[in-house]
Amino acid sequence: MVERNNSLPKGWISIKLGQLVSFEYGKGLVKKDRVEKGNYPVYGSNGIVGYHNEHYVSESCLIVGRKGAVGAVHLSKKPSWPIDTTYYVIPSQNLNLFFLYYLLKNVRLDNLDKSTAIPGLNRNDAYVQNVKIPPLPEQNRIVTKIEELFSQLDAGIAELKKAQEGLKIYRQSVLKYAFEGKLTEGWRKENADKLEPAHELIKRIKAEREKQYQIAYEQARKEGKKKPAKPKEMSPIDESELAELPKGWEWTYIMNIGEVVTGTTPSKKEAKYYSKKYPFFKPTDLNSGSNVRESVDYLSEAGIKQARLLPENSTLITCIGATIGKTGIIRIKGASNQQINAIIPNVEIIPDFIYYLC
Repeated sequence: MVERNNSLPKGWISIKLGQLVSFEYGKGLVKKDRVEKGNYPVYGSNGIVGYHNEHYVSESCLIVGRKGAVGAVHLSKKPSWPIDTTYYVIPSQNLNLFFLYYLLKNVRLDNLDKSTAIPGLNRNDAYVQNVKIPPLPEQNRIVTKIEELFSQLDAGIAELKKAQEGLKIYRQSVLKYAFEGKLTEGWRKENADKLEPAHELIKRIKAEREKQYQIAYEQARKEGKKKPAKPKEMSPIDESELAELPKGWEWTYIMNIGEVVTGTTPSKKEAKYYSKKYPFFKPTDLNSGSNVRESVDYLSEAGIKQARLLPENSTLITCIGATIGKTGIIRIKGASNQQINAIIPNVEIIPDFIYYLC
């Protein structure tokens, strides 16, 4: 039934989709029977799945996902072969193909899936949907306007991505200048009489490390536990090929400004190791960057004894996997898995300095 009412623009009608188009079944064509260098695209519910040297539909058409990617809509300008997981739609001469393409996308056929196992679209459910249709000249104009706006949107997205890349480069430049001393060059001149040489700071850090080691050693000896490893003395840094530093700065090893700890994962077979007590950080938990406060998994009291409890303000660095170098600074105590190295800052070092350094 065609409806005209005052709420529609002049010349428009409201009609059931089934009165407008027919959803025809595609035809099966298994992969081994296709000719991959053929001239005609073979369509499945998700789009083109291959090619063949024959076509099943001889003209431009729309392909609608029937099984799997239910309601997905694709447009083929050339003859094609929609397979049996799809419907195909050939519009009448009074319908602009591209208008119908956008119309079906707007109907959201994917919401009509009523199956409980394999997703499926019953064409009768699609047929009863109400759609609004303008005269053909206005359909043509609508398509032109949609594509014009989409083109602007695509250009805007491209510019946004370009800006985001620019921000990444700018951020890296800021960090580079910060750790070359260029950001604080003026400040150093203004405070030249108050600055302590970095080598004095390193001396204090080493003394503090030795003190903490002696305390841990004595405690382990009294309790009959395994003695801690003695802090390593690293060989002097050869600065001949390193960049020149501002006055008062000094090259040193990461281990001189914090303790480096590799994470470990308690056995997943032991349920007693896991509860909601201590955050257990993995690379995917570091997305918050400078403000990591939660994790997906948590350890119990028994579990934390199988791992290493990291203090708040430790910097975590992914050292294994696809996201090597991904960093985050935890603002709560927790542990990490073996994909992560943690740097526990020395008391003389500002924690966020290590995070941005990494």
